[in-house]
Amino acid sequence: MKLRPNPALERQLRAERQQRGTQTGADYRAYIQVRRGDFSSRGRSHYVLSALIDRHHDVLSDLELHTLWHLQRLNPTDVREGMPLLFEGVEPEFEWSEHVLGTLAIAKVLGFPHPSHNSQEPKRMTTDFLVTLHGGTRVAVHVKYEKDLDDRRNKELRAIEESYWLRRRVRFLVITEADLNRTAIGNLGMFASFDKADVNDITDEWLSWIAMAARSLPMSSVLKAVSSKQGVPYVALINRVKYAALCGLLIFDLTQGVLEWNSVWPPMRLGCFSALRDDSEVVSHD
Repeated sequence: MKLRPNPALERQLRAERQQRGTQTGADYRAYIQVRRGDFSSRGRSHYVLSALIDRHHDVLSDLELHTLWHLQRLNPTDVREGMPLLFEGVEPEFEWSEHVLGTLAIAKVLGFPHPSHNSQEPKRMTTDFLVTLHGGTRVAVHVKYEKDLDDRRNKELRAIEESYWLRRRVRFLVITEADLNRTAIGNLGMFASFDKADVNDITDEWLSWIAMAARSLPMSSVLKAVSSKQGVPYVALINRVKYAALCGLLIFDLTQGVLEWNSVWPPMRLGCFSALRDDSEVVSHD
């Protein structure tokens, strides 16, 4: 009797052949891709242009999208979504670690069944986001809706994933919708669409002047003044502010209220990379 093909296994084999999840930066390709229908989702998926890296992100839910916006506020050097976990062995970037194991061995150590397509083929596990901060610190981010956190099988899979990253001396962070402020999400959504061609010549001096002037004037008035004095199109300036706010180059409280261009925004300061990252809470591999 001929066995029926397993679509999920075929998608996994295709991802393996294409070596997805093995690159970094602009060359990275998510293991699970929205455009190829590599997943089944109860929510909405998104294929979005990165504000920081010259590529698109494949995110599988609204919650992942909102988490991505918040992660970009840290101005990381890289964000890899849908990061595949090795069945065995260790990634080249973690070869310095001791006692590293793949998911198959970790599942056995913890006494949990490893996810599988059938009795013969293990299923590849992935991490929602692997974030690289300035200085090389890495954080693995697990995104889950609160109602799914206490599911027994989800707890087992999360334990395997957490052990995987802790053995690589990577901090493991769980984020739910309760961790994300709804007003901040709305404001970040306003920043998320911009023309990247307009943001190439942003300088600290320009941002500093915006932050200072916006303390007492509506943002639209500030940008109109800059547009008139510098001869820069008003729309281009809006794109620059969006980018600076989304990427953490301008730091201010996004939770105080819905931002409008014709209003005075909360007090702003320039993003300081060293101040943004409290590495005392993150295990560094340096």
